[in-house]
Amino acid sequence: MLTWYPPEMTMPLLAVAGLAVLRLSRGRSIWLRNLGGFLLLILILHLLFIPNIGLRLRSGYTSNVAETSASAQLPELLPRTLPASPDQAFAAAVQAAERLKHFDIVAADAGALRLTLTVGVPAWGWWPRWPLFRDDMTVQVVMVRGGSQLHIRSASRLGRADLGENRRHIAQFLQAVEGMMDDRR
Repeated sequence: MLTWYPPEMTMPLLAVAGLAVLRLSRGRSIWLRNLGGFLLLILILHLLFIPNIGLRLRSGYTSNVAETSASAQLPELLPRTLPASPDQAFAAAVQAAERLKHFDIVAADAGALRLTLTVGVPAWGWWPRWPLFRDDMTVQVVMVRGGSQLHIRSASRLGRADLGENRRHIAQFLQAVEGMMDDRR
């Protein structure tokens, strides 16, 4: 399956490409007809095997904000409890932001345990050095029983839909912070 692009982007492309190839293949070679059918088969497999596909598509096309919460329906938006003090979790979050590509720290308030970032979004992977769009992300570290939690909100500056990009920012950031915590052990 196509995993390098999210389903919010690949599914419309697969549908259009498959239907276009099938339309162009009328009266032409069997190879073109098979290619169109193959593209539509990949689309169907996408629909069958991606968990929560309806919710992912609905949120990717109707919202430009994602945030972690205990009531989130998608697993990547559930808050993670880190087995560390809030200060250690905040330090790991700052280090993760410094190491991640296209994540730029705007403000880091160690007293309030709040980190403000901008995240660059390259358009379809083109020009990875100079992101085309900027999203805003806020990270708040809170103390909970058993450690600390990161409450993260990511919002696009432009548009009404983000095609799941803010969810990916949060998942990428959480993965980096958890990696930093593992490195410290």
